[in-house]
Amino acid sequence: MKRRYLLLIGVGLALLLVGLGFGLAALLPADRSDIAYVTSFSATVLVLLPVLAGVLMARPTFDPNGRGGREALRAYVRVFWVGEVVAAAVCLGIAVTAPEIALALVVVVALSMGFLAAALRIGRRFPAPSAAVAPLPTVPDWSRSVIRRKVGTIVLTAVLGTGIGIAGLVALDHEIPAVEAVLLGPAIGLLAAAVWAMVVTWPLARSSRLALGRSYADQTTIPRVVLGGKPAELSEEGVRRAALYARIATLLFPFQLGQLVLLFSGLWPLALLNLSNGTAESVTAVAGVVVFPLFLVIGVPLLIVQTRRAKRYAAAHADLLPADADAGGTDPTVRPG
Repeated sequence: MKRRYLLLIGVGLALLLVGLGFGLAALLPADRSDIAYVTSFSATVLVLLPVLAGVLMARPTFDPNGRGGREALRAYVRVFWVGEVVAAAVCLGIAVTAPEIALALVVVVALSMGFLAAALRIGRRFPAPSAAVAPLPTVPDWSRSVIRRKVGTIVLTAVLGTGIGIAGLVALDHEIPAVEAVLLGPAIGLLAAAVWAMVVTWPLARSSRLALGRSYADQTTIPRVVLGGKPAELSEEGVRRAALYARIATLLFPFQLGQLVLLFSGLWPLALLNLSNGTAESVTAVAGVVVFPLFLVIGVPLLIVQTRRAKRYAAAHADLLPADADAGGTDPTVRPG
């Protein structure tokens, strides 16, 4: 079985799992909405864990036979089983209090544990990734004009998404309150822009992963050195990869910062609307209203600090960067013509 077939099977199982989770919640009577969200989430986790485990085991992003690789795989296996046990315990606890879906939950738990064990076992039979040193990637040619165009498409997506969202809401419900339309429309636009920001930065994100190489030790050490300022011993090859990783990060992180702001700025009005309308359980709605801004308060300064550290590291090791990656020192938007 080729890996792409495994990926297709995994996606299919994931979709089935999501449908199953919400299906179980839909079977609950209307007066049991207090556990509908927990049921949907827990059942979905039980389906996704075997899928993620199978993909990771069949195609790890690092050399499992290299330094730190085997220990990392064993740690991932432990994490998968801990998540499985926790989600299973939640589902079985719900089964005790909701006998109308108890049998379905027990079946989901049993199948999930069986699938997880099979995924971990079968995934190990796939050939391990090549242990050869991965070549250094090139930085995508992102000049100032390219960056402006990409930012422009993100802004345009937000504007169009907002307009289409408001128009669609009004078309579906002519009596929708103006406050709801004003909250939901921009929320749709911001979430669409967050997704598009992830799409347009995919080449940079891929180059960033490739810059870390196939060694698990380098994949964990280089970000600590570049972004955390932690002293660590790197090989000559590792230092070159760290310099290239830092260079790519100076381009990628500002977009990720924008994506973070767009995402949680879009989610917050939804939580606020649920809280004001009473369409969600109070604990869930209050959690969203409080937690989403906290993600921004924590995430925005962190990304700013990491971007500055990446710029400093790239500038300090500019002589190690490939010619096509040394784009004018510390300025992340300048490339030679």
